[in-house]
Amino acid sequence: MGNATGIQKKTDSKRENAGDFIGQLSVTQSCDPCMKSNITKTASYFCENCDEFLCETCKNPHCVYKPGKHDIVGSQDIVDINNGQVSGEEMYPRNHETTKDSKTTSNTLKLEPLIAIQLLEVAGMDFMPDGRLVTVYKNKQCIIMNDKLIKIGKRYLLRNIPLGVVCMSDSQIAVTLDNQTVCVFDVEKDCVMRETRMFRTSVTYNSLRKLDNSTLVGFTRDTSNHARKITIYGMEEDFESLKKRDYTSMCTPNDCKCVYMPSRHTFLTFNNSKLFLHDTETSTSTDVQVDDKIYALCQGSADSVLVICKSGVVQITMKGEILQKCSSIGYVQMVCVNNNFSMLAFITGSFCIKLYSSTTRTTWSLEPRATLEFFVTGMDFLPDGRLVAVYATKTCEIMNDKLNKIGKKFLFTARPLDVVCMSDSEIAVALDNMTVCIISVRNDNVMQHKRSFNTQVQYYALRKLDFTTMVGFAAERAGKISIGGIEQDFNSFVKTGYVRKSPIWGCNYAYIHCINMLATAERMSKKVYLQDPKRGTSKCVQLEKKILALCPGPVGTVFVVCEGEFLQISCEGRTLNKCSFNVTGNRVCANKDFSVIALSTLSSVNLYKLSI
Repeated sequence: MGNATGIQKKTDSKRENAGDFIGQLSVTQSCDPCMKSNITKTASYFCENCDEFLCETCKNPHCVYKPGKHDIVGSQDIVDINNGQVSGEEMYPRNHETTKDSKTTSNTLKLEPLIAIQLLEVAGMDFMPDGRLVTVYKNKQCIIMNDKLIKIGKRYLLRNIPLGVVCMSDSQIAVTLDNQTVCVFDVEKDCVMRETRMFRTSVTYNSLRKLDNSTLVGFTRDTSNHARKITIYGMEEDFESLKKRDYTSMCTPNDCKCVYMPSRHTFLTFNNSKLFLHDTETSTSTDVQVDDKIYALCQGSADSVLVICKSGVVQITMKGEILQKCSSIGYVQMVCVNNNFSMLAFITGSFCIKLYSSTTRTTWSLEPRATLEFFVTGMDFLPDGRLVAVYATKTCEIMNDKLNKIGKKFLFTARPLDVVCMSDSEIAVALDNMTVCIISVRNDNVMQHKRSFNTQVQYYALRKLDFTTMVGFAAERAGKISIGGIEQDFNSFVKTGYVRKSPIWGCNYAYIHCINMLATAERMSKKVYLQDPKRGTSKCVQLEKKILALCPGPVGTVFVVCEGEFLQISCEGRTLNKCSFNVTGNRVCANKDFSVIALSTLSSVNLYKLSI
């Protein structure tokens, strides 16, 4: 391909330019592959081998086209078992069939990291005596919340990454940082935080607990005596008698499995289903065996211990006697309790805080009070390159190519499940209350609500079909939805292989525009299903590795993020390109010209430059 010079006939022209010049007029040619899909685009290149005009979008992946044909193939010619060309019946089979991933791939695909941002990941939390909950996050933020997990006051930006926080009183907290530093803050009634002192420590403390109003207990992985006393003025002191244990497994980088009970001068740690109690005054140790695996623990009322197990929450005495128990709340990474033991806060993963009320009407129970989640639930590129993301915190944000937030965030009344960009000025968001929100986006990044409408079913994912219509993916089916709220079924939808589980944790659906096909993924079975909803045909592609996410690629292809690699597959299920990719993402989307890929994990949003 190159630049055309002069006027030449089609038969003898190099066709390096898509337009033939007649005097001062230019005759513009249309892209041939796009025309086959009823899409009109101006061509700017000509392929001599195929004798076809190509637009900018079709030019880049054209190296994977077979000369003279336009079925996307691998870097080698692929023929059927009769050594013939792939037929239309094979491309659109009448019955559902399974195809194994082809090995004829090209390794020209390349992903280069551009930029990444960290999302809110909880590093520690503690209740103040008046009931306010203080939380610190790995993006260096400290936030104070009320009993509904609503932020009160302004967030405070810390010097370094926090590892834990402890509340000393209603007006003072201490935070341990990853640079061997402890910061002490005064907290006003209006939740304004002011740093009063900061001091260096001899080791890095992974977690802090309160001993008294002026003394902390710091837990560390750096010494065999895994705990030390620290005054709020920076003096460190060993305990007189502390039994040495292998502490590495007790204080992992993500959480701390240690509790100190000042009234009993006792340390509590655990491993699997065994609870260890060590008295620092008498240097005696006691082991308590519980019925199930322990997730976390904290101090309970009347010198008791609250043990969160796989099978339930148990309150036990220091001698191991069970006082009361209630049903399981699932996996818990960290727990803390308020001053009167009426409310418990759980971190059920680094990106979710749950608040429970402790009640004893007839029997002891924990009742859900509030939940706060931080991860990305959906994202999509606007045609001009801006990235729109919706979060489990019921917010929507717009970011530029540096992942800097631009404009004000938009707040929803319900949790958003996905977002699709219909144009530079309009987006649609599926909410978890069977509602779709249409939002206008101005050039200055201000978002305004245009309309909302209820849907017949709960849609978990939205994809663009055209400027006025989207494809909605529900638990049992996919259908067309106009931006005016009219729902319509496809002519012939195939349920075979359709993913029926709600994709809360991943991007399992795609709509491929130029060939009008749906792509769905079954993550654990490593299968991608490609179906034509007009013809009622479906094809299953068996991949080798677990599927994490997928999205449309150029010219009728699909990008698939697998464990350890990034793939580009054709509509026939053949792998065209792949590269190693060791990022565990759960949502992926590409910009308009497929030069940038956005990938979200539970803790970050990442941009990659894509070269094919």
